[in-house]
Amino acid sequence: MILFAVGLVLALWFVKSYFFNDTLNYSIHIDVNGMTIDDILYKWSEVDETAILDRSATRGRSIHTEEHLVLTFKSGGYQKFDLRHFVVFWGITGELSRYIEFFKAKATALCAAETPTSAHSRSVP
Repeated sequence: MILFAVGLVLALWFVKSYFFNDTLNYSIHIDVNGMTIDDILYKWSEVDETAILDRSATRGRSIHTEEHLVLTFKSGGYQKFDLRHFVVFWGITGELSRYIEFFKAKATALCAAETPTSAHSRSVP
């Protein structure tokens, strides 16, 4: 009976800590315009660099891992997003990095295609 009560308390704590914690519950949408995180668009033209911060520390016998998505901005400053909620058995950081780099490159290519170069432009007298 005591084990059941302890198990129930731990399960409720887990649900409260992860599923109802606003800092851990958000969506990430990535496309050629930028990254939309929790309904806020971070345009590629405003983002300077992206990084995945993977910090592991040993606590007793277990290894504690923290993973964050970090965005630095051309205007200065940065924004950090906790990825612990997204981590599954195989992890999300590798896939997330590939999608970010794919869409950043695609956005850069689109900007380059839309911007006329001096070789293609004519001067009008």
